[in-house]
Amino acid sequence: MKLSYTRRAKTDLSEIFDYVAQDNTHAAARIITKIRNSLAGLTANHSLGRPGRVDGTRELVIMHTPYIVAYRMRGNEIQVLAVMPHGFGRIPYKASSLDEACKIKGCDSDYPVFRYAPYKLRV
Repeated sequence: MKLSYTRRAKTDLSEIFDYVAQDNTHAAARIITKIRNSLAGLTANHSLGRPGRVDGTRELVIMHTPYIVAYRMRGNEIQVLAVMPHGFGRIPYKASSLDEACKIKGCDSDYPVFRYAPYKLRV
């Protein structure tokens, strides 16, 4: 299995690092390492995460951090879609498609847009 990151997921990781590093650069590095190591585990077992709130996606809770990673399978590839804080911007129902979730929550690519200040989640 190949693990790939969307532009949004890369931006999310960068923003998480920048936000945490304002207080503690070592803690920021540990969080990013923890997220990346957890994601590496998906290559051995892509069903580690729970079913996502949007059909066709899954969500991996990153233990001992305040983050959840949204991902999906595309053939032999695991696509990391977004990294978001626990419990933030919940879709209040199980959307039948990404398109449906986007109509209700708004998005400009593959995962609904949520806002979290000072950390901004974007699609």
